[in-house]
Amino acid sequence: MIIKPQDLKYFCVEEFVYEDLYTRLGDYSLSLVNWRIILTVMQLREFFGLPIYLNTWKWEGKHQYRGLRPMHIYEDPRTGTKFDRRSCHLFGLALDFSIKGMPSDEVRKALIKHRYLFPHIHRMEHDTNGWTHIDCKGEFKPEIVMFNAI
Repeated sequence: MIIKPQDLKYFCVEEFVYEDLYTRLGDYSLSLVNWRIILTVMQLREFFGLPIYLNTWKWEGKHQYRGLRPMHIYEDPRTGTKFDRRSCHLFGLALDFSIKGMPSDEVRKALIKHRYLFPHIHRMEHDTNGWTHIDCKGEFKPEIVMFNAI
């Protein structure tokens, strides 16, 4: 499946990729993000009925590595966040996001409860505060695999 920029309901390409990549490739950079993770975040927006925040660099925000990340960056210079060198973000298979007005533990509980609505969420990170990590690494399982990042 191919998701084109005009198919992005509620979102724009810049929210899925980092600034330097978008500067070089423009809307084409969306093709480097897995369609399952894009489709899932659009489904999440419909399900919760609330704004979802991904990368915010386009609007002078501090987030630019919540979606696809470059292979050579291991720490976000804007936030000081350290990245795992094996992260699904490097392959366009993961997103970190925040939902307006919802604590991340409530988001995780809702996703687990309604797992059947989101078949492309294969894993979620435990104990994140202020954001939720989802990825589509691996095969579908009846339950979402929970993990702790290093």
